[in-house]
Amino acid sequence: MRSLSLPFLILGLGLALGAGVPAEPGKALTLVFTGLGEGPLSWRTGPFRPLLLPEGAEGLAVAVLEVPLQVPPGVYPVCLVQGGRERCQEVRVPEVRRLLAEVPARAQGSLPVVLENRGNVPLRVRLASAQESAVFLPPQEVALAPGEGKRLSLGPLEAGNLVLVLWNGKEEERYLVRVEGVGGSPPPYRLGGLLEGGFPGPWGAFSLQGNLAKEAALALRVEGGQGLSARGGLALGPYALEASTLPALAVRYREGPFALRLAYPWGLEGEWGQDGEVLHLEATPQALRAAYARPGLSLQGAFAGSPSFRLEYLEGYAAYHLAWEGGLLLGGSFPGLSLEALLYPEPRLRALAYGQVEGLPLHGEALLAGSGWGLSGGLALPLEGLTLGLRGGLGRALGLGLSLEGGAPGLGFRVGAGLSPSGASLEGRLSYGEGPWSLRLAGVLAPTGSRWELSGAYALSLPIPEGVSLALGGGEWLPVEGVVESQDRPLPGARVVGGYAPVVADAGGRFRLYLPRGGAQVRAYPPPDSLAFPGEAYARPGEPLRLSLPPGALLSLACAGEGRGAYALGPERLFLPCGGQALLPPGRYRLLPEASPGFRGEEGEVELPPLGRVGATARFLPVPVEAALPPLAPEVAVEPQAAAPGEVVRLVLRGVPPGPLDLLIYQGEALLAQKAFREREAHGAFAFQVPWEAEGTLRLRLLGEVGGWQEEVFLPVDRGRALLEARLDPPRASPGGEVAVEVRVRFPAEGAEVLLPGGGRLPLSPVGGAGKGQEGPVYLYRGVLALTPDLLAQAVPVSDRWRGLGFVVAAWQGAHRVEARLRLMVGQP
Repeated sequence: MRSLSLPFLILGLGLALGAGVPAEPGKALTLVFTGLGEGPLSWRTGPFRPLLLPEGAEGLAVAVLEVPLQVPPGVYPVCLVQGGRERCQEVRVPEVRRLLAEVPARAQGSLPVVLENRGNVPLRVRLASAQESAVFLPPQEVALAPGEGKRLSLGPLEAGNLVLVLWNGKEEERYLVRVEGVGGSPPPYRLGGLLEGGFPGPWGAFSLQGNLAKEAALALRVEGGQGLSARGGLALGPYALEASTLPALAVRYREGPFALRLAYPWGLEGEWGQDGEVLHLEATPQALRAAYARPGLSLQGAFAGSPSFRLEYLEGYAAYHLAWEGGLLLGGSFPGLSLEALLYPEPRLRALAYGQVEGLPLHGEALLAGSGWGLSGGLALPLEGLTLGLRGGLGRALGLGLSLEGGAPGLGFRVGAGLSPSGASLEGRLSYGEGPWSLRLAGVLAPTGSRWELSGAYALSLPIPEGVSLALGGGEWLPVEGVVESQDRPLPGARVVGGYAPVVADAGGRFRLYLPRGGAQVRAYPPPDSLAFPGEAYARPGEPLRLSLPPGALLSLACAGEGRGAYALGPERLFLPCGGQALLPPGRYRLLPEASPGFRGEEGEVELPPLGRVGATARFLPVPVEAALPPLAPEVAVEPQAAAPGEVVRLVLRGVPPGPLDLLIYQGEALLAQKAFREREAHGAFAFQVPWEAEGTLRLRLLGEVGGWQEEVFLPVDRGRALLEARLDPPRASPGGEVAVEVRVRFPAEGAEVLLPGGGRLPLSPVGGAGKGQEGPVYLYRGVLALTPDLLAQAVPVSDRWRGLGFVVAAWQGAHRVEARLRLMVGQP
């Protein structure tokens, strides 16, 4: 009972304050009732689902309830009744706004969006494109009840990058979606434009800025008010031209890490930047300037009638600076604190602090100088959808201020009032934005006078025609045109992949695909109803591409009699069940039927011409009882009985007639590999290699041509079994001696070597062919290792008498490499 005193105290305080027991939707809630007598209990749980409710009590009762996700916010009683007396506890469910949104990263034409309200209050979700979005989406609202979900299709949308904004009434979420063009084309380059105007003045401005191609950009701004002015710039590869009506003119050239700029009014700039380091020099008739920067350090200096410099150093979250700018400055900034001191000519100290206390943002500033002192500060109080700001100061910063700001998506306001020794002031600001439009109204009423201003802007996005971009060098993706054919005939409907987006060939087999600048491997898949295999080729932008798909043939198998199907052995090998069909390379195939017990199949052959559709029949006849021969009892022994992937395995056959045979290797029901044997080793044995990708247990099916016998055995795959064994002779050596290295490999290695400390290699030589080990075939490699002083310098002492020299022995077959680590003990010198 003593351990429950703290929960009881918290519960009592909560009830005394009228807050109720807090509960979170979607989670479990535990309530403890004390001071109960003995006897049965009945419960009233309201909207909560009971998980554990005791039927009786002896002094106390513990109830465990689940709070459903959709319970509306409020206070709900949970009561128990014992002996006609009711006891209740209040449970407080807070408001939960939780919106689940599924927005794909890529879309074409329209954007599918899934919204679901996982909270306990109705939501009104607003969807719109951000002002900086290159693709415009008109605003729309969706109402969602608690637990309700909806699927939306937003569009139609033009190609480009869409910045989608979702607002649920309190929080904003942003998603970047790449909208692809029709036909697999990448989004076009765009110029971002802004048309502005306002009063008083009146004044206006129009600007355009953005890339025309990967290495071409344009910037233009025209302003009008008291007069008309314009400035613009055009960049083409390493060259750039800038001009304005001041008048001013500049030419820039960049090559690798170097850049040079010549300007009028006269000026010359040079820059070098590489691996995070930047050096900048500038000279004009009025001044000389230089700057150097690297990660964590920057230095600037200038001479314009008088010298100046500024040194900044960054270490972790702290930054320090030392400067001479008409006076000697020393300062530093740390998380939550900034300090700066003027040491000469007039001492002055300034400190700025900021942070949060109990979730409230605070800031304060102190100034101490020979002419006086000042102290100011402020805080922000978050309210329901609003922020209340308070500020005040003493000394030179004497005054009080109050502000209130808030808003909703597209609408914002701020009002403020201040009181200082010069008098009272009042200010206000109202802003509104809807899609590309934005308006702003601001005004100030102060003892020194009043002013107001009204401004508006319209943002636009202009796509660059593909022909213009290609004429200027194109973008990251460049087009390639080609045709898909089979047997010198166009193949309409073929699907071509490998570029920016998959495309489908038209009625003439033609396609247009966008590839990276350096080219890519392109693969074409035939339509489902065509008799062709996929084909691929390496393509480069600008070069015509012709994809010729290898023709195929369709083989259909019918069965007469009792059988499972037949093995088709030819350019490709597979098992075809009765009634099945398969697309195969053209050629001659031998059909080996697989009969049911009591039946035998008749072998046959079939010729598959290109683009042909051929039907074959596997005939199964019952085996006459009177003519039945004594059944063969083939025996198959596997050496070793469990093998590793890649290991060579021997199968020893006994009791089978001589002649060619076929081996089919199954992993589960999938055919993993096939091999035909025409000759066997001595004693009726033959060897094969376990596929490197094998796992689990393999089913080995053997089919004999003579006598039509067949047999199945199983081979477990042991991935922990070592494929390589190495021996040293002698295992302990003396400095200056030699050690013989012998490696026994259980797969047909293409080579073997010893990797020495320090990066050296010792190639090993093969000794004969495959030999017979105790557990299957092995391949032997040998070499001699000389213990030179340079090699022994890599040895590590392990005792007073011995040093350990570690190295790696490796063998490989194609891309598969097997390694083993060894350690040679070498005597101390």
